[in-house]
Amino acid sequence: MRTAVDVKDKGQRSGEACRPYDILEYVPAGVCVISGDDLRVSYANRAGAELLEVPASALEGMPIARALPAGARGLLDVLVAARDSSTPARINSFRWCGGDGVDRMWSIRVTPRAGREGERAAQLILLVADATERTELVRAADRAADAERRRAEQLDAVFASIADAVVLVDDAGKVRKFNAAAETLLNLGHSSDIDIRSPELALSRTDGTAVDADESPLARALRPEVVRGEEALVVRPGRPRRMMSVTAGPVVTDGRVSGAVAVFHDITGIRDAEQRMERALRAERQRAREARTLYHAARAISSDLNLRERLNVVAETMAEAVGVSRCLILLLEGETVKEAAAFGMTAEQTERLSGASLPVRALGRATEEAIEKRRPAYVPDTTSEPLANPRLARSLNMRCALIVPLVYGNRVTGIAYLDEPGREREFGESEKTVATAISAQGAVAIENARLYEVEQDRAHMLEVMMAELNHRVKNNLAIVCGLLALQLTESDPQATKESILRDCITRIQSISLIHQLLHEEDVDAVDMKETARRIGTMVCDTLAAPGQSITCRVCGDRLMLPCKPATSLGLAINELVCNSVKHGLAGRPRGRVTISIKADHRIRITVSDNGRGLPPDFDLTTDGHVGSLVVRGLVESELGGSYTVRNRARGGTTALVVFPASAIAQTL
Repeated sequence: MRTAVDVKDKGQRSGEACRPYDILEYVPAGVCVISGDDLRVSYANRAGAELLEVPASALEGMPIARALPAGARGLLDVLVAARDSSTPARINSFRWCGGDGVDRMWSIRVTPRAGREGERAAQLILLVADATERTELVRAADRAADAERRRAEQLDAVFASIADAVVLVDDAGKVRKFNAAAETLLNLGHSSDIDIRSPELALSRTDGTAVDADESPLARALRPEVVRGEEALVVRPGRPRRMMSVTAGPVVTDGRVSGAVAVFHDITGIRDAEQRMERALRAERQRAREARTLYHAARAISSDLNLRERLNVVAETMAEAVGVSRCLILLLEGETVKEAAAFGMTAEQTERLSGASLPVRALGRATEEAIEKRRPAYVPDTTSEPLANPRLARSLNMRCALIVPLVYGNRVTGIAYLDEPGREREFGESEKTVATAISAQGAVAIENARLYEVEQDRAHMLEVMMAELNHRVKNNLAIVCGLLALQLTESDPQATKESILRDCITRIQSISLIHQLLHEEDVDAVDMKETARRIGTMVCDTLAAPGQSITCRVCGDRLMLPCKPATSLGLAINELVCNSVKHGLAGRPRGRVTISIKADHRIRITVSDNGRGLPPDFDLTTDGHVGSLVVRGLVESELGGSYTVRNRARGGTTALVVFPASAIAQTL
């Protein structure tokens, strides 16, 4: 077999032209021309001879089956098939270990010639090129593609596992990827044409105003900026509003911004919990203010027995607690009312109301309803539901009003009107509740003041009666003395000593009969057991909070006292029961107050409750309330007794009033 060099050299020597195959000697790939009849090699270039590992001189005419190395025998089937079908064959990667022991990849091309497709080819051209390097590049590319695919799968897994909404956009702002949480929280859907300007990514500020698309976290991240924890609202039709904490940042590839990613963390539950906590704190602070207001109101109301002064305190306290500038209190006396106290009124308005007496029916339907149902009523417009009459409402510049009845037991003792002059004012349930609580204190104050005034009037009446009685006794004694003097001047000689004495006795018995007729109706004796029962029941019913059940029980001896000590003791019992309800049983759903009476040489009145008791370091002289001071004053000054208070062994407080029975005799 001739090589290209031989041909070239021979041609140069002989001057012959090169054959067509001679040019193939310079092709780096192996080329073999194979006969179609017997599959023998008719030509092979140098690269082909080296590839087949057969000397060039022995290769021409050699059957290709014998020429192929052991590792390349599989090519024979390819050659036969290509010859028989006259169809080209191609193998991109054919592993073939050469004689040097190096395992290489080869690219095989088999081209049939001089034959029609489907018929045996007359000649085959086998082209074998070294594809090892290209195959490695392809494999490297495949490995890189596999790695990229795995990274994409891992990214998908990470996206799917994140509970927060994650959105990835390219440098043009078009959404390239988002997770299931983003689909749920942002309502993105399955559209493939979403960008940062689409309504699916629209956000609102916390005050409800819309965020411009160019100022959205994703748009700012593309500039590039880093957005950390910015709060925004997601508002979608037919879905509840959600508060989001948005964090966004740029995606940098090869030193340039290739996109941006944003994470939306749903903080709706956190903000709702914070708002509930804030509302609870505000409500707690409001309750604390109301409790302080009630405490100071109770102290102020209990500090003075004058009815007008007490009602002025009630009016001022109620106005400040509800948050209005005016309060008018009218006392209910039968079917009429009259002004009793006013806070925030001008001098002209106060003078106009002073001494005014109005029928209840003239106060309007809302006032009648408040009295009948014993609960607050709201008048939004006094022109349609006037206070007394339109002229009075205009003179007071009253636009709207909250009407609160002052209830003592089951009896309405007065009406309070709260308003803001000249403007509308709505009142919430908490304001109505605190107004009702203060009105209850005011009702007790009114009842106590009325009781005090009544007893003062009775005491004055008794003083007048005692003065009259003393005057009459003095006059009667003078009459007796005069009669005796007249008897001494009797000059009838027939009169005996016995007849003179009998006449004197008869005259004195006549005077005694007159005094008996004058004192047949005993106004001095007061049943303190019945009085204590009535006072205790009324105080418990009046001061008990809504939903609170407090019972009062009276036990012990029946005690009859004169009017003055009975008045002092009744007031003391009233203050002690008030202290138990307001302080000992405050905040408890139910409680019990017990009043015990024991009368012998010393009278002992015990008022106990099953409340929370006194603090360990309580000192009556320094820590006692105004009620305790009133009790001490009444007991020590009026009854000549003592007052102590201590904790019960089984819980609660016991107050003890002790005074000698001789104090009763001293008041007769």
